[in-house]
Amino acid sequence: MLKPTTTPSLLRVFCAIWISLSSAVHAEPTQPKAGDSPTRHLREAAKFRFELDNDIAFGSDNQFSNGWQFRLHSPVYTSWDTISEAPAWVRTVGKRFPGLSSSGLYRRAGFSVGQIISTPSDVASRERIENDVPYVGVLAGQISWLAFDDDDMRAFEITLGTMGRSSLGEQSQNVIHKLTGSEVAEGWDNQVRDEIALNLNYLRKRKLFHGQNRAGTRAWDGALSGSIALGNIFTYADIGMEMRYGANMPRGFAIMPEIVGAIIGYDATLAPPRNKSNSLYVSASLSVQNHLHDLLSDGSVFSERHGEWVDRHPWTAYGSVGLHYETPTRAFHVHGVVSTDTLDVEALADNEDKRNRFLSITLEWKR
Repeated sequence: MLKPTTTPSLLRVFCAIWISLSSAVHAEPTQPKAGDSPTRHLREAAKFRFELDNDIAFGSDNQFSNGWQFRLHSPVYTSWDTISEAPAWVRTVGKRFPGLSSSGLYRRAGFSVGQIISTPSDVASRERIENDVPYVGVLAGQISWLAFDDDDMRAFEITLGTMGRSSLGEQSQNVIHKLTGSEVAEGWDNQVRDEIALNLNYLRKRKLFHGQNRAGTRAWDGALSGSIALGNIFTYADIGMEMRYGANMPRGFAIMPEIVGAIIGYDATLAPPRNKSNSLYVSASLSVQNHLHDLLSDGSVFSERHGEWVDRHPWTAYGSVGLHYETPTRAFHVHGVVSTDTLDVEALADNEDKRNRFLSITLEWKR
């Protein structure tokens, strides 16, 4: 079993990394424009982002167990043609994909590599567990295209990688478990078979309201979101609502955990009203998803019989709460994510957790 008491040490490691990333620099107020500048705020400049997702904080290790992602976001530009960080074909996709070249919207490209891992409840067993989710690992690269302003957002992402032994899921999980003093998983010989992983995701958000107090020291907003995923990692459609509240909030939309193949890795934010000041705010979201395929519970599409592992609920609700602290040069985000029951409760009487619950920690720093 996991040892939840190791969570504080994990948080301390992340805080230490974050503090040592870079020293704070005060930036002059700027507006998004073609080209990058060292004076631009973190929210509009080129940046690196590292994220780690793990369910250790909830004392479980089944279903979605661990994920990580390292991402590079381009600066905010006014045209796809001026994104010098992106190859020519990436700029061409941005110009031709419906909605991503709408006038008045800013542009941003993202490039990442990441991994997700899913395991059954009984990780001590070396045998295949017939009434639980399979061992799954996915290792993939992603390219995202983003067009947005303070009220509207459109994003498209391509995920391409591998699943099965070639994803190195077993090695990755064992490293994490040894670092946290958790039980080493013994059943990876029963993981899904090797297969190319491919997903196409589209996300749209529209702000419904925003406001601030009379002094302008606190602000709030809310947005409606909808997304579609198509591929052999995840195929689903969802609709949701998100809200933010806090001091000196960046304009744009809430930052969310980036799960490979499931949630697009985006940064649809612009500099806050006071560029020289830090930002502290909270976010909350609620969404409802209808899954046609979920690799983490159904197994692979082409290498084995679809859905042979476990019965899954087609409709699932997800909720998250986030805390965000940002300076002009770096940022720290933490999210707690929970879901309704994802699996058939009657068929999983001995399963330790029928829901997906995990903690997500994200670090950002200017390139």
